[in-house]
Amino acid sequence: MTFSNTELLNRIEKNVLNPYRKKPEYADFYSHLKINLPSMIEHLSKLYGNRPDFVYHIEDIVKESCKMYLKRSAAQGGIRNSYTSGNIHSGSQKEVGAVFYVDLFAGKLKDIKKRIPYLKELGITFVHLMPLFKTPSGETDGGYAVSSYRHIAKRFGTMNDLRDLIEEFDLNGINLVLDFILNHTSDQHEWAKKAKSGDIKYQNYYYIFKEKKELEEYSPYLRDIFPEVRKGSFTFDESIQSWVWTT
Repeated sequence: MTFSNTELLNRIEKNVLNPYRKKPEYADFYSHLKINLPSMIEHLSKLYGNRPDFVYHIEDIVKESCKMYLKRSAAQGGIRNSYTSGNIHSGSQKEVGAVFYVDLFAGKLKDIKKRIPYLKELGITFVHLMPLFKTPSGETDGGYAVSSYRHIAKRFGTMNDLRDLIEEFDLNGINLVLDFILNHTSDQHEWAKKAKSGDIKYQNYYYIFKEKKELEEYSPYLRDIFPEVRKGSFTFDESIQSWVWTT
């Protein structure tokens, strides 16, 4: 099943988005969708374009994105509108960003609000927060070993604290960028646990090999992420008697 971008957009609008078209902010979402759908398809097709259900997954992504977009509070409308022109990534010299870890800059998410005047004084227009999602105790990998994308690490605060910060940033003309780690998870993530229990669906989320000789096709092209800790990019998992691509 192959569609052009225009055909797929029309299909999605008719079959997926029709229930939401009368919502007050639907037009705003749809304008974003028209801009970003081609890029999304281009990138995802490189990974999953050979799957027979690829189009259906695109539809699911758009549907969930629309539902969440429309649920966002009206207080965040300004920050949504600022994304339409892609100004954060436009290369404009009027956009000035700051990148920092929550704990090193302020302590907790709620404490960042106290430092907004300082950020404004510097002329900051967007803040990029380094990884802040839940990680295993003692094995955070700097926040990159994510065990849940739906929970904030306790040392930083809560999801409500994050929502409050977003609204406060919006009131002060500052956009928020979050660091999502989407190419790997902690072995304590729900997906990894299900993969280790033998669930084929979740094993397909990861690179898992039964035979060690399969690794030889990958290894020459991979670099050691933490060479001072260990060599190689694969770990043998006793629970599934397989080699798993790890860092």
